[in-house]
Amino acid sequence: MSEDSPCLRIPSNDFGYPYPFQFGFGYDDWSDTYQVVLLDNKSQKMEVSVHSLGDSCWRNVLSCNALVTLSLYGAHVCGTVNWLAVPKSDYAFQWKNVRMNELKIFSYDVKNEKCNYLSVPDVDCEVTPEVPVIEVLKGCLCLNHRQGTQLRVWTMREFGVAKSWTPLLNINYEDLDIHVLHGMPTTPVILCVSENDNVLLLGSYDTAEFIMYNKKDNRIDRYEVFEDNDFYCFSYDYVHSLVLPYRN
Repeated sequence: MSEDSPCLRIPSNDFGYPYPFQFGFGYDDWSDTYQVVLLDNKSQKMEVSVHSLGDSCWRNVLSCNALVTLSLYGAHVCGTVNWLAVPKSDYAFQWKNVRMNELKIFSYDVKNEKCNYLSVPDVDCEVTPEVPVIEVLKGCLCLNHRQGTQLRVWTMREFGVAKSWTPLLNINYEDLDIHVLHGMPTTPVILCVSENDNVLLLGSYDTAEFIMYNKKDNRIDRYEVFEDNDFYCFSYDYVHSLVLPYRN
């Protein structure tokens, strides 16, 4: 951030699952301010702190009921940073009897410094041990999850509107030829989507490769194999930035 930015040191044993700390990077277009957002979920209350570009200290902005937060990194969209969570402080971390429609998305508004809870798609199925994933595709919030033998991907066409969740992908793991390790395949990461939503690029850790899937032709192409132990798949929309590292 800057030479004067405060350090944040977290012991390695604090990265057990579920995560006691979560991070996100957001932007407030009203004040033209970039922020790092930190969730500290180690106590009975969750503390939300921010560090703005050019500041020399962290600032606590709010506290709320503790969550079982399932995402380590927040997804930034429409001026908010979002994490998938179980919004019940008395939940033990186990998936037994937890259903998809019980999950919520914890959404932090960077401009107004307020939090909100967004609904996930109205899917009545048990959450599998393979944690659902939220990400951003084409400027929209997306949710990937496993339902039985199916990989399902939803996209929120209008941010904050529960009824705007729209199916983007529903395909069998066998069709993707993803190997099942220990009886449970890892949810592939959706890296990008074509303009007409027909072609998706996925990253699979189980097969350690990239997969191009054409929904219209039902065609699957496989590409470069990567070292799954040393490779982490994620993607962001490219935005040319002229931001300077220091304020005048």
